Amino acid sequence: MTEFAFTAAERQAVYRVISERRDMRRFVPDSVVPEEVLARLLHAAHAAPSVGLMQPWRIIRITDKALRNDIHTLVDEERARTAHALGERAEEFLALKVEGILECAELLVVALCDNRDVHIFGRRTLPQMDLASVSCAIQNLWLAARAEGLGMGWVSLFDPRRLAALLEIPPMRNRWQCCVWARCPSFRNGRRWSWTAGP
Repeated sequence: MTEFAFTAAERQAVYRVISERRDMRRFVPDSVVPEEVLARLLHAAHAAPSVGLMQPWRIIRITDKALRNDIHTLVDEERARTAHALGERAEEFLALKVEGILECAELLVVALCDNRDVHIFGRRTLPQMDLASVSCAIQNLWLAARAEGLGMGWVSLFDPRRLAALLEIPPMRNRWQCCVWARCPSFRNGRRWSWTAGP
């Protein structure tokens, strides 16, 4: 312990939010994220570590209902394709709900921006560090959302080219993730699914 350490209560809060972070799929309908809370969450994302301070992410807030419906359709179609590819585990996978995209208070798309090649520092030998950086931003969002009592889901079931077309953004080198936020009926303990963790 050094003189720069947080207080015991502050440290406990940090470790608690890390251990209680969950990927949420069910949200309280018609809930709202106040603008001041949204601002704090986005500030947390932008405070994430990024190699060479490149901050390669762009966060797109989806407010158009028709566009949200189109994104949900895109995700639901990919869910069916993924279930088919899983074979005998298809039924278990299909139990995963994607209606959260329609029910959540906020739908965000996080993208790696173009022109990232101008950032040489830290990327010359490891160009994928831009992806590592945007992952840190998403995790900051997640932890901050949990601290605010909000659930967040991380959605990756979509064809990025089709999502880019929906958003009318050139898909060339962008990678995309969807994040959803809203108030949850509860925060569960432990894993919901029996997927095997990585090594």
